[in-house]
Amino acid sequence: MLAIDIERIWSEIFELGEFGKQASGGISRPALSPEDLQAREWFIARLRDLDMEVEVDAIGNVIGTLKSVKPKTDKKVLIGSHLDSVLEGGLFDGPLGVLAALEAVRVIKESNVVLPFDLQVVSCCDEEGAYGPGTIGSRAMMGLLPEEHIKTYKPGATMCFADMLKDSGFDPANIGEAQKDPAQFLCSFEVHIEQGLALSQENKQIGIVTGIPGIQRYRVEVKGKACHAGTTPMVGRQDALQRALPILNGFERWIREQNPDMVGNIGQLELEPSSPNVVPGMCRFICEIRSSNKADLEAVGGILHSYAQEHDYISCTMFYEKDPTPLDKGLREVIKAAAEKSGLSWHLLASKAGHDAQSFAHFFPAGLIFVPCKDGISHNPAEWTEKEDVKNAATILLAAVLQVAENLELIKGGH
Repeated sequence: MLAIDIERIWSEIFELGEFGKQASGGISRPALSPEDLQAREWFIARLRDLDMEVEVDAIGNVIGTLKSVKPKTDKKVLIGSHLDSVLEGGLFDGPLGVLAALEAVRVIKESNVVLPFDLQVVSCCDEEGAYGPGTIGSRAMMGLLPEEHIKTYKPGATMCFADMLKDSGFDPANIGEAQKDPAQFLCSFEVHIEQGLALSQENKQIGIVTGIPGIQRYRVEVKGKACHAGTTPMVGRQDALQRALPILNGFERWIREQNPDMVGNIGQLELEPSSPNVVPGMCRFICEIRSSNKADLEAVGGILHSYAQEHDYISCTMFYEKDPTPLDKGLREVIKAAAEKSGLSWHLLASKAGHDAQSFAHFFPAGLIFVPCKDGISHNPAEWTEKEDVKNAATILLAAVLQVAENLELIKGGH
């Protein structure tokens, strides 16, 4: 059985961690930032060291191709993840998947394995959504990226993704050139830290992901009447924040009552004017809901819409939606067999976060492999995955690719 070099990949995790390293120990490497561009050049150099063909597409994805010398199919297998991070993020979210893919290619080349297909390693651009909605690069590859998503500004941001593209030497008008024909892909695999506690609680080494949740985001605006906070009596005030409280207080309850397994968040709230001596005349916030069941999303979204319709001073608009996405059953079996062959315990689980695999799964078989992370923490300087788990991640990815290479009939699609 081929073996990955854990010291090599472990060292590279910390090499990459120097790009955007903060005094806190966290990593700030938003997509297309100077730090992200440095990490990308580092990655490109590693691909070229392996004599891979390198493409940087119109949206900023980096794709390295290991060409087959004896192809049995013209379809490609795609492996990888992303290099960008949230502000004050960690070492492993994204880079683990890219480096595991890079290591798989190294071992294949060093062992003189001849694959029956081209193997592509990808680092998808802006998975984290530094400027607006995320999974920008993978959605562009699959033709799923609305133009308005690259022009969306996060609250308080001075740049949108289109602005960053321009500053990085890309032309936003050309993003359609990043689209690939899905028919050229046989399947894809992505490795990622779990970002949760299921594997630790089950005492399992490998997570085989069954699906990725759907997401809906609603922009809520509540109108009031701005006035002097000192001279206006409490009775009769039209305080926008007070008018918003039934939603702010009820949101969590609506979610729990619909399905205890679904989650929601109100992570942005703005008052206008924002002043201690002025009654708020406008309250704006964003409600995000996530579930693996679309009916749950529609039910809670319906409650939001109904409440807004009952009050003429409230508007509620859904501006972002991803449907729940099941992952391929056949690839789950491939990952399971790889784990058992490697002597690693496994557990079936649903992802609680979005991943680039979701973009690909709409068009061809996609597999997602999880490994534990300490205390379930991610998007945080304390994010940590043990060295042995990193080894397991790369081992299972390599084993899964080799299983597909040995038997192309394993890939039959279907969810």
